[in-house]
Amino acid sequence: MTVSRRRFLEGFGLGAVATGFAPLARANPAFDGFNAARPGRPWLAGWENVAVDELPRRRLAVTGKLPRELAGTLYRNGPGRFERAGFRYHHWFDGDGLVQAWRVADGAVTHEARFVATDKLVRENAAGRFVVPGAGTTIPDASTPGSPDGFNAANTAVIEHAGSLYALWEGGSAWELDCATLASHGAKTWRDDLAHLPFSAHPQPDTDGTLWNVGSMSWLPEPKLALWRVGADGTLASFALTELPNRGYVHSFAISARHLVVIVAPLMAGRPGEGSFFEAQRWTPDAGTIALVVDKNDLTQIRRYELPAGLAYHYGAAIERGGRIELLACWHRDGGSVNDEFEAMMRGDPDDANGFDTELMRIELDLATGRGRIVDTGRRALEFPTFDVRTASPRYTWFAHQARQNAASMFDTLARWDAKAERLATFHYGPHCMVEEHRFVPRPGRAGELDGWVVGTALDWKAGEMVCSVFDAARFEDGPLAQARLPRTLPLGFHGWFGSRT
Repeated sequence: MTVSRRRFLEGFGLGAVATGFAPLARANPAFDGFNAARPGRPWLAGWENVAVDELPRRRLAVTGKLPRELAGTLYRNGPGRFERAGFRYHHWFDGDGLVQAWRVADGAVTHEARFVATDKLVRENAAGRFVVPGAGTTIPDASTPGSPDGFNAANTAVIEHAGSLYALWEGGSAWELDCATLASHGAKTWRDDLAHLPFSAHPQPDTDGTLWNVGSMSWLPEPKLALWRVGADGTLASFALTELPNRGYVHSFAISARHLVVIVAPLMAGRPGEGSFFEAQRWTPDAGTIALVVDKNDLTQIRRYELPAGLAYHYGAAIERGGRIELLACWHRDGGSVNDEFEAMMRGDPDDANGFDTELMRIELDLATGRGRIVDTGRRALEFPTFDVRTASPRYTWFAHQARQNAASMFDTLARWDAKAERLATFHYGPHCMVEEHRFVPRPGRAGELDGWVVGTALDWKAGEMVCSVFDAARFEDGPLAQARLPRTLPLGFHGWFGSRT
């Protein structure tokens, strides 16, 4: 089955602009509100606009001692262009993608950053204003791009696979980048008839080098889910298009040894003309949450599980044990409030946001009975789970964590969850730091989950710096082995990847 360009545009909540005319924009308090609040709230540097298209490579000062064996690049991606011509996006997910490269080699660290030159960014640079409808913001005088990927902000994640580097967004194609320069090579087409179909921002690497991914089209009259399998050689191995159970939201997914696990939250897509995609979403808890378990060897074999209503943007690894699948979820009981929080951040009003007050839940899906349940671990305020992707059953999961109340209502701590001991270990950066996702990097030639390092970034709003830290994974509670500091702030990003190239 194929999805026509017009059906894609209309279903994405953009039917009103399909002929080149946009609905009138609602009042925009974001621009004036954010810029008025910024001087008195230094942590708002996490959502501040970056006006230049590129930050050149520079060598950074390093404190401590970098491990001799550690070499590679920590790539980071997140929204960085929020404002043009006096207009500011309402939703955090709308900002154009800014990819950073923290390169580690020979005891030194360099930093560079570059906006992904998507069709959207190029077009708006030329116009000097926003002209493309946003996923979460109605744009005045917007017009229709030439293809569905004309909306692509490429702003959520970045991954290196089979020698290629991709910037990712949940609603469009992967955008290929040059590993050495971060220059953009354009949208990746895995197969001609699949051009522009969603290739989500959360692909999952398998232990054999395969890359799995999904792509949700919940806005279609008959909602669909794309299932992608990219081989270890970087070519498309298989693809399937299946039905979604409803118009619910799918942001990410998990993989186990034999299955894909896709959670469909009851945050329902709106209808054409109801606003942008995120503006039109409606929380419908009576519909419940649905888990789809897909057989890796036969993508047509799908089991359905009913769960209590809730929303998770991110999951840990799915682990098969004792006839069931278990996976960690950063759970929101009220998925309807999250978009409100993202909007509050964008207008510089943290009093209207509760930060990321997620609950760490364990989802259990019984393969024999077809029953599912959710178990509360008792841990709170954890997000951006990462783990050692070399193993199908990781014991440890790393998180950004808010250990205590702070001015920004954001993560201030690196945490490690031990699934066997059910213990959370932490390192507190301090109340003046906003901690981003951290990645596990194995020590060359070693297989242990703690035999390596954890590398990640934080925004130190008190010092006005970005910090890249390297921890010994086994002793991270003792603090970083080394830190490199960039003498400026950058907006908070979402996801990253530690690649082999420097």
